[in-house]
Amino acid sequence: MVSLYIACLSGFMSAASALNVAPQGSIATFSDASTSSSNLVEWLFPSNQSISWSNQSFALANPPSLPANISAPLQALGLDADEPISWQTTRSGNVIGIQCHIRYGRRLDYRDCRDAYNYIPRSDERVARFAERHSGLPHDIALPQRILGSKGKCGINPVIVLPYETGMASPTNVADAAYPLIERCAPRSGGIAINIGGDNHLAVVLEPYAPTIRCEGSDIPFSRQSCAMIERGMEADDRPRLFGDALVDPQVQEPLPYELMSEDFRCAVRIYNDADTDTETWYHLWEATAALNAICVRAGKRGTATRLGVRGNLYMEVSDEPALPSVGAANDTSAERI
Repeated sequence: MVSLYIACLSGFMSAASALNVAPQGSIATFSDASTSSSNLVEWLFPSNQSISWSNQSFALANPPSLPANISAPLQALGLDADEPISWQTTRSGNVIGIQCHIRYGRRLDYRDCRDAYNYIPRSDERVARFAERHSGLPHDIALPQRILGSKGKCGINPVIVLPYETGMASPTNVADAAYPLIERCAPRSGGIAINIGGDNHLAVVLEPYAPTIRCEGSDIPFSRQSCAMIERGMEADDRPRLFGDALVDPQVQEPLPYELMSEDFRCAVRIYNDADTDTETWYHLWEATAALNAICVRAGKRGTATRLGVRGNLYMEVSDEPALPSVGAANDTSAERI
């Protein structure tokens, strides 16, 4: 998956691997008083700004003046040196570069890509600082971030161009890059847009996602903000960990079941195992959480993501209900309030 390729890049997720995991039976508290802004919450709601998908042509532009060392970060992001970059002027007058390539995935769901675009607050021109979550760097929006369509099959991902550690951009900048990226690349392939934002340290990646999710119920009294709080605050590094029953295998690093609860107790994400152990990364679990929020929570439904883990032995659910009695310190399992 291209998302894993991006996540594995040096500098993208390395800071997150230094996270302190809550010990068994403890509760670590995270709140919305962190440095992260509420922009992700807005991305769970459709924008009220209408858009006409007219397959319009975009004005071609000459390449902007780029730093002398730009070739290294572009190669790190996976740009193919043998493929041209299409430079064009966005509707707001910015010059961006776009490259479509199957390395970012193929056969995207074009309608879901357009739906994902509708969840970007396009009229929001407030410039925000992007940085990797838990990197220790000041930030308004914590990466990784993913704006998914309501089918969870197409994602718009802001990413930082190496070797930089932060990037400055507004949701409008992200939207201005996503629109031509979708029109030029989907459905044939994914792609990347570069030269984004005020300092050009940000890129936007368009890629497919294959959710294994089922939703149930209706009119569940979810707080979308609470579920977004979990998505924003949970770990998301790409280091493989052993999940499972610590009583069976003492090498287990993440005892299950594991619960992530929003600080207001209005949304919970739980991870379970069907077998004794399985290997997985928190990045993949974060991806599943983002998909559950997009597919189920938006629709006011509970949901389950299945076939997680290297052997498919893990599953995850999102719910508004209190923790099950089996989840907690009494059962030597982990719980984390976010």
